[in-house]
Amino acid sequence: MTEIKVRVDECISVLQKSKSAKEKKDAVKELCDLGLNAEAALEELMKIINGRKDFILQGLAEETVIMIGEPAIPALKKLLKSFQRKKRSRGLELLGEIALNDKEVIKKILPIIKPIARYDLSYKVRLDAVSIIGKFVKKNKALNAIKLLGKVLRKDQNQLVIREASKALAEADDKFAVKEILKSMDRKSYPFPLLGRIGQYEAASALYLIVSENPNIIKESVPFLLKILKEDPNTSLRILVLLPIITAGGWDIMEELLVIIVKDRQWRVRMSALETSTLLWHQKPSEKHLDTLIPIIKKIAREDKYELVQDSAKALLEEIEESLREED
Repeated sequence: MTEIKVRVDECISVLQKSKSAKEKKDAVKELCDLGLNAEAALEELMKIINGRKDFILQGLAEETVIMIGEPAIPALKKLLKSFQRKKRSRGLELLGEIALNDKEVIKKILPIIKPIARYDLSYKVRLDAVSIIGKFVKKNKALNAIKLLGKVLRKDQNQLVIREASKALAEADDKFAVKEILKSMDRKSYPFPLLGRIGQYEAASALYLIVSENPNIIKESVPFLLKILKEDPNTSLRILVLLPIITAGGWDIMEELLVIIVKDRQWRVRMSALETSTLLWHQKPSEKHLDTLIPIIKKIAREDKYELVQDSAKALLEEIEESLREED
């Protein structure tokens, strides 16, 4: 019998027989120091985690289970089947911590978490699951985890869960994450478009955040975004796609954008497009761009039905004129 096994057996005996809280805590601390070698104590540690008596002892036991790592997965899977929401969330948290300590384990834990993220009856548990998946994605951009976040974004009906999924995809700042976000912005991804309004909005918000940091990542998707601007009935969505379109497309798409927004029925979209266009003034427009754009902007300044939109067009014209004077 090795020295380590003797130490583990002694700790197990203390946890089974001792009535002293201090002795139990000391035993769990020793098991924690032994890490993976303390696997034999899992049954006793799970009893503590499932108990309600000593929260400090529970915390120590949880830390020890995390240190044991992969061998603890089967025991923690049982927590996910509990009728108690808090126990399911605790199981998720511990599985997540184990995976984050060893990225190779993510491949084993993700399939366990997937059905919880998609189908758990409690939105709070689904929220916890999505938060953990987001941490996986941030650590190593696992493609399966990104796809799962995309499904949650499109399928879940709780706004907090959807928002957590969109936030995780935005933080990934990855071409596969952008693909899932764009798919979630497409009305065709939802069998019932009204049920997809939240997902579309949160996906557009995520894209907004990504483009603020990395506009080049969506250059190829500008035509799709222009189609949303032209066709989608959701006013908020049309406004949200303006920044990605203008930032990624630059002056080359401004004529097409202005032609679309002139016909937009919502004055807020028209005004937002004109105001967002000012972000391009750190880039120098060509004479060709100006020759095509200035007449359209002047027409908006003269003919738009809303004074606020006219004022935005006039302000944009003033910026153009001032920029031209500075060049002279």
